[in-house]
Amino acid sequence: MDWLTWLEEPLRFALFQRSLLALSFIGVLSGVVGSFVVVRDVVFLGEALGHSLTPGVALALLLGVDVTLGGFVTAIVAVLVIFWLSQYEGLNEHSAIGIVMSAMFALGVAIISRTSSFQIDVVHLLFGSPLGISVADLQLSIALGAIVILVVIALFKELQLISFDPNWAESANLPARNLHALLLILIAMTVVASLRTLGVGLFLAMLVTPATTARILTKRLRDMVWLAALFGMMSGLIGFYIAYYFALPTASAVALTAFIFLGIALLRQQWRIYRAHS
Repeated sequence: MDWLTWLEEPLRFALFQRSLLALSFIGVLSGVVGSFVVVRDVVFLGEALGHSLTPGVALALLLGVDVTLGGFVTAIVAVLVIFWLSQYEGLNEHSAIGIVMSAMFALGVAIISRTSSFQIDVVHLLFGSPLGISVADLQLSIALGAIVILVVIALFKELQLISFDPNWAESANLPARNLHALLLILIAMTVVASLRTLGVGLFLAMLVTPATTARILTKRLRDMVWLAALFGMMSGLIGFYIAYYFALPTASAVALTAFIFLGIALLRQQWRIYRAHS
């Protein structure tokens, strides 16, 4: 089998075409937003939002409505509650994140425990189901992701300032608190857009790993965003083919591919340090 046939074989089927497009796009989106997550050091927030989707997803399945809608509503509610709690004296953002994550996850578990009729759907949402993504799911993910990317492009300088130095942003008369709340909402939208493709269990790997890989290779945020988007997209593409030809879970293969890129970047860094001292 020549390489062109090897590339084309999975794409004979529409479901594989949608899966490849979804994984590539989510990889780009995760890389862009993940760069701000890593620089701002709010990785814990990404995990919290993933857990916070649980009650919305469970209720959506129970009521027979779109799970992305349920996840989006609870993600936005979680962000607003975190932002509200963090304004109180004696409650920093990390404490607020922990409180909201625990409460929302507990509520989701309580809802799930009341019925066993959607056990399989919950498993798919926990670990992703790229091959099961419908045209409507793909369109919704791309629409949410496009909004996020357009906002990042439009407000890149402002988001960069609050990511590196929020105090200076306030002194420069920028609405730092509002921008921070916007960043939280963008993260929430990214999590929701990734829900069908990567699931609650694996989206964090794509949110953090490509951005961390890019940060090892460059110190400039603009370059980091581009590199993270590239690593995210390549992880989606390569992971898709690894999953297809080695019969692996697709989302897992994508996450592991992202870790391989990170490992290569770390080895490159260690090699440069060794050469500099030798």
